Formats: sequence, structure tokens, C-alpha cells
Amino acid sequence: MKIFLDDSECRSLLVPFTRTRHTADIRIGIITIREKWQLLTNEIAEIITSIESENDFISISANIIPTKE
Repeated sequence: MKIFLDDSECRSLLVPFTRTRHTADIRIGIITIREKWQLLTNEIAEIITSIESENDFISISANIIPTKE
């Protein structure tokens, strides 16, 4: 299953951090939000740039920081 990190709603709220990068590529400590999702789920986390036609994916807002809980 793929994880798509959607930053369409939260990107404007995080300016100036998101002027040069996607929300999921903001660093929280030493790793990015995208890397945190990948480490916790053992899945590849991608950023949504266009609407995908695949059925087997989860779309998550890119500003949500994952935890084990």
C-alpha cells in the first residue's frame, strides 16, 4: 500500500518553510516528516502532485507528524 502525503491544504499555513520545499520535507529534528512516515510504516511515502488513479493508497495530510501510538 502506498502512502500519499497531501500538502494542498496545509502548505499556505506553513510559509516561509514551504516556499522552497513540500510540507513533508520539513525537518523535525534530524529527519523529515516523510522519513518518519516511512520508518514507522515500512512503506514508501510519496507527495501528491496530481490526482492518482490507483486504488491501493492512503492519503494523509502532510503536516501530520506520525507516532507509534
